[in-house]
Amino acid sequence: GVQTCALPIWIGTCLEEDGTVVIKVMLNGIDKPQLPKAVDGVKVTSEIIGEWRPTQLVPPPPGPARRRRLPRPVPIGVSAFTFDPDICASGTLGCRLRGRNGQYYALSNNHVFGLENEATPATMVTQPSTGDDNCPVLPLDENVLGTVAGFVTLTFDESDPNLVDAAAIFTKPTLTGVSTLPDGYGTPRSTTVDAYLGQRVQKYGRTTGYRVGVVTGIDLAVGPIGYDAGDAYFIETIEVTGTPSDLSLGAPGDSGSLVVDMNRNRSEEHTSELQSPCNLVCRLLLEKK
Repeated sequence: GVQTCALPIWIGTCLEEDGTVVIKVMLNGIDKPQLPKAVDGVKVTSEIIGEWRPTQLVPPPPGPARRRRLPRPVPIGVSAFTFDPDICASGTLGCRLRGRNGQYYALSNNHVFGLENEATPATMVTQPSTGDDNCPVLPLDENVLGTVAGFVTLTFDESDPNLVDAAAIFTKPTLTGVSTLPDGYGTPRSTTVDAYLGQRVQKYGRTTGYRVGVVTGIDLAVGPIGYDAGDAYFIETIEVTGTPSDLSLGAPGDSGSLVVDMNRNRSEEHTSELQSPCNLVCRLLLEKK
């Protein structure tokens, strides 16, 4: 198999436009490693992609309904973020979950709901995000969706890469719904499917709304991703190219968005599955800054 090296790159199995399967190495444009022409008979290609970061967003101007406060229960795929008076940013509410114990949760990224490992059980998540609400100093009770239930701890060590970037909050059906706004894909199914090259997928998020794409890479090793807490590395991730190709699947502020196939099944590799009594999953979404 292909091994990662101590360089700021992605490396994984990808699909060329002509349908050829290749090993693609994505570079930051600074380092210039010597790459083989092929590995085990599979062609090696490279592409300069620049720096990548998780997709939370500093305060944007007023926008569509998905960025504003919405009647409860709120749809999925809309603006939501942890409340911290020192942070003014925006992210996306991925989906609602129900645990085997009957408890309801809402899922997003750790860097959206978990404050990059700094959240406590008392940390609140509001809808809209503080970045879409003029950066309030104090939270409004009517904006709170719930408090942090748990997160998968992010590591910032290349020798200990992450599988997911995920966190969940406690919530209620009266506060959090299960469907997107009408301009989205609707209600996702509870089943999961394996990702595969050429698979068509769709997502709905706070910044770009509804977009579609195709899986062009699987089993990618990604890093470094520049979080506030440090550089993170991920393995077994998926590359999705937007359709048309000049549109990315997401943009800053879309972090936490659920990615589903065209039958609204959740993409299983690599889903943000929490170590908690949740039985549904949401997809890690990273986009080029």
